[in-house]
Amino acid sequence: MIFIVDDDPVHNLITTQLLNNVQFNEEVVIFNNGKEVLGSIAQGNLPRVILLDINMPIMNGWEFLEVYHNFKNMAEVYILTSSSNHIDLERADEFECIRGYYTKPINKETIKSIFGL
Repeated sequence: MIFIVDDDPVHNLITTQLLNNVQFNEEVVIFNNGKEVLGSIAQGNLPRVILLDINMPIMNGWEFLEVYHNFKNMAEVYILTSSSNHIDLERADEFECIRGYYTKPINKETIKSIFGL
């Protein structure tokens, strides 16, 4: 199961279409903020990968990661964001679960890189 966490419906649609274009066969679940994801995980839904935006309302990506890094069974997290700020890049290095940092817009090559396709 893959979680896409982003409040931008256009980005979510593009990411879902890119996954379909590379014939990705896992279930994809979309959340609009980090709080929704934590609720789903608390209900026992454990993803393999989380594609996470940083800038979202209610609970942004950094706030989500501050809570999530305390979990025992963590998914791989890939940041997909419009921020190319070096401060965000450095902050991403603080979290062990983050496996990559990609700036939007993403493309087919980004998806292939994330999932080793």
